[in-house]
Amino acid sequence: MNDLTVKKMTTIKEISDIYRISVDTVTRAVKEKFPERLQQGKITYLSEFETSIIKDYLVDNKRIDLRFKAEVVTEADELLIIAKGYETALRKLEVLQKQAEENKHKVNFYDDVTGSTDTVEMSEAAKVLNKGIGRNKLFELLRGQGVLMNNNQPYQKYVDNGYFRLIEQKFIKPTGETCINIKTVVFQKGMAFIDKLIEKSKLEKVS
Repeated sequence: MNDLTVKKMTTIKEISDIYRISVDTVTRAVKEKFPERLQQGKITYLSEFETSIIKDYLVDNKRIDLRFKAEVVTEADELLIIAKGYETALRKLEVLQKQAEENKHKVNFYDDVTGSTDTVEMSEAAKVLNKGIGRNKLFELLRGQGVLMNNNQPYQKYVDNGYFRLIEQKFIKPTGETCINIKTVVFQKGMAFIDKLIEKSKLEKVS
């Protein structure tokens, strides 16, 4: 098989020989894509780029075996492949940058709510622990175990142990008044502590 990559110009006959199709088939393709190249009584020469276009046209119209598209690659093909790859990479980069920006907003929002990047709210703790109890039941259990007070705030010793943290959360009333709510959030250490309490509670119920 002749190698098109070493040629600057290719004739219709050479394309015909390489792809094992008739000269008439190639000529019709050239007439369709580059009619100005056909001149009566003269040999038609095609550039590497034009040869690549003709090859794609013939493949798309099932005039040549699809495997030739992979076997014969001209310099123009390589440039097209690089350009398409670069375009795809740019699109992926744009998507990743957009996702990073969205995640940044989420992180900032989370930091504003919890006041820390290493704590979670009680509702999230219930989901992560996945023990079949929700936020309210978890509050109830912790109050029953003497960990939380009636206002769902932890006793000081559990704060000192690094299980919980109290944060201030601002909210605005319909009147426009800004108020502050004290919220209990859980550290990773506190998650393990709560997990043990839940298991202990289950054992107590069984016994």
